[in-house]
Amino acid sequence: MKTERLSDLQLSALVLNYDDELERDENDEPTYASSKGYKHYLGIADLQDIKQNLAIKKLNWSFKNLALAIDYYNKNDAYFAFDS
Repeated sequence: MKTERLSDLQLSALVLNYDDELERDENDEPTYASSKGYKHYLGIADLQDIKQNLAIKKLNWSFKNLALAIDYYNKNDAYFAFDS
């Protein structure tokens, strides 16, 4: 059985602790992400919530499922509903 890794999906992700990001833009978003060229990023709490929701809805989830759930959340501001 092949072990999946997020790096196998050719994705890059930036996870921030919003409370530690003191430099903010005019929309009160952390400037670190945009200064490094990221258009999308998540706070640690958001990522933990997405992962917890995924684990509840899909018992044997994979990193690919997590990537899909993160992408869906980022685009829709809602949790992805996986079919069993």
